[in-house]
Amino acid sequence: MKEFFKNAAVDIAVIRKVENEMGVSFPTSYVKFLLQSNGGEGSDENNRYIYIWRCEDIPQYNKDYSVHNYFPKDIIAFGMDGDCGYFFDFRVSSEPQIVSCEFGDLDIAEIKQEAKVFDEFIRSYI
Repeated sequence: MKEFFKNAAVDIAVIRKVENEMGVSFPTSYVKFLLQSNGGEGSDENNRYIYIWRCEDIPQYNKDYSVHNYFPKDIIAFGMDGDCGYFFDFRVSSEPQIVSCEFGDLDIAEIKQEAKVFDEFIRSYI
């Protein structure tokens, strides 16, 4: 049984402020998710754990994990499952793919595709 604990919704003004700070426009499906649940945590049927960060925490967590010391600015972390980070990868399109990489080995060559779009990624958790 999947179990996901949602946070309270976030105001669209907070989302736009973070987008401006990060220099991107988040995917529509992610914005809709935030307007219903500003992040959250849980697991899927296979007990894979995920923690989606609150929108307003994204800039600080990207700094704390030194994401942009290793990745270009168009790869933005938005969550994790322990040691593995989940990222929006805007390098190819304004509709970013969802990719993952171990925080202890932030190497562009180690990025793995998780999903083509956010909806596909989050579907197994909620």
